[in-house]
Amino acid sequence: AGSKALGRALVDALHSSGAVFEQIILDNNVGIGDDGAAALAEAMALGAVKSISIRSCSIQAEGSAAFGKALLSLASRKQCDDLSHVHIDMSGNHFGTRKIKKKKGARYSASLIKDKASTNIKFIGKTLKGAAKRFSAETIGLTAESDDDEEVMGGLIDEEEDEDADGDKLKACGGMSFAGEIIRGDEYPLSQKKDLTRLLKISIGMRQCCLDDGALDALAASIAGAKNLDISVDASMNSGEENVVDALKSAEKDSKLLTMMAQRHMDLLDRIANARQRQLEAAEAAAARGAELGGAFFDEDDDFYDIGFDYDDDFD
Repeated sequence: AGSKALGRALVDALHSSGAVFEQIILDNNVGIGDDGAAALAEAMALGAVKSISIRSCSIQAEGSAAFGKALLSLASRKQCDDLSHVHIDMSGNHFGTRKIKKKKGARYSASLIKDKASTNIKFIGKTLKGAAKRFSAETIGLTAESDDDEEVMGGLIDEEEDEDADGDKLKACGGMSFAGEIIRGDEYPLSQKKDLTRLLKISIGMRQCCLDDGALDALAASIAGAKNLDISVDASMNSGEENVVDALKSAEKDSKLLTMMAQRHMDLLDRIANARQRQLEAAEAAAARGAELGGAFFDEDDDFYDIGFDYDDDFD
């Protein structure tokens, strides 16, 4: 409830006084979840805040996707001299599909992280308007006491490779959901050249989010192809090799590695689309065969009860 109130208050402050906040920090508030992330994403979509840090806040694919939509909306609203750089840090949210090993005696646990997230942010919505008047575009920091999320999952990523991504996995994985919003909202040929001087620069933090190689490919596709966004992603401490992590972070549009990863993801989308089409065609064909078989046994004029004997006489 508190993060939703914060999102509404940010929008109200923007509309009433034109206040744009430099930074909102809400790390380790596990109650935020997808609903809170969606409310904060809406505020960012309107340009009410430049930087949001929501590390280890129980955000899953739906919340991650909300920020993908928000960035597209923000880019469409942006004027030439408006926001030039926005930042979203979703590190430590386990919205990937890569398995996590539960190590006995591990230093951190979900319950410990939850216990440490002691900050109650329900008061935010009531106090933000006053803060906007006093500080205008100052930073708001509202984070629970926490160890750096770089250590939260250290050593807990399972080395076993997951299965290839399928249609359900595209929806379940936060990295793929985020990238999917960018890709669907901005169709592109991977080789298209872009005028980088007019793009909104986006920095995304997705460290230790249990992202597998398929998710990293999806992020590469969003980087390589977005027309109105200059996206870079810090995806360290997931499954990727060092050169993959570096390529996602440096986000050079002409990177051969990024282009290869992006094409691999687009090929995957094509395979999924083709498989769904085949399933649809098979279902339609089966329905048609069923209708034909039903018609072959009985004509419309058949009388199932008029077969040469009287029911009352035979059963008396």
